[in-house]
Amino acid sequence: DDYELIRGLLFAEDIYNISISITFKILKTENEIPSIINVEIPREYLGKGYLNKRTLLSVSSCGICGKKELKDLQVNGTKFSEKVQVSASNLHKMYDVMNSLQNTYKLSGGSHAAGIFNKNQEILSLKEDIGRHNAVDKVIGNLLEKQNLKNAVYMLVSGRVSYEIVTKAF
Repeated sequence: DDYELIRGLLFAEDIYNISISITFKILKTENEIPSIINVEIPREYLGKGYLNKRTLLSVSSCGICGKKELKDLQVNGTKFSEKVQVSASNLHKMYDVMNSLQNTYKLSGGSHAAGIFNKNQEILSLKEDIGRHNAVDKVIGNLLEKQNLKNAVYMLVSGRVSYEIVTKAF
């Protein structure tokens, strides 16, 4: 899911913020697996997150998602106009659906998952990765590719929820 990971990361970091065609170019492979991928985005489609960056590294570890200092964290946009509530029972049902689809976790016991659900608590996408931030980026990227992100209402993750993941969800 490398391309979904990249698309989701760039979107969540506000490097680009609209559904456009992105050019992916594999620069290096290791054992036939891409290890360096270059992305070309036309200048007019760059978001504020670009800030003259030339590289953005996606890793499976925790961090501040490309930020160097806490003061660099900002929330942009408007507050949600609608309040969404979910009962504990429905939250557990969504988690059970997500958990039932975690095939990598079932085989390895060592992966995280992120699932995005619509307003009816139906799953729209589920992705797994060794890093929970990467799983979130993949699921966002997947919905961007499907042009279905606008239907996302709930996001569940299998691990702890950090402020970075809350920021990505926003």
